[in-house]
Amino acid sequence: MVKIEIELTEEQDRRLTEAAAERKEPKDALVRRAIDGMFGLNAGRPRAADDPEWQAALAAIGKFTAGLSDVSARHDDYLNEDPKRGW
Repeated sequence: MVKIEIELTEEQDRRLTEAAAERKEPKDALVRRAIDGMFGLNAGRPRAADDPEWQAALAAIGKFTAGLSDVSARHDDYLNEDPKRGW
């Protein structure tokens, strides 16, 4: 790896510090992941099994229901409806 020095605003550093603590990861790992995402360096590769965001996404699969049987076919129709009208 190459060492570099960067300057962050106090707000950026505060947010990065909070995110690192929340994810129990070092700040430099989060910066590298953000850079990879910016340049699409993870495109086409599977996410790490220990990635907390990936685990949260996997845990959400199948947890919600719209009570409709045709959402996969008519998702655009439902998304374009008036949200106050409901499904």
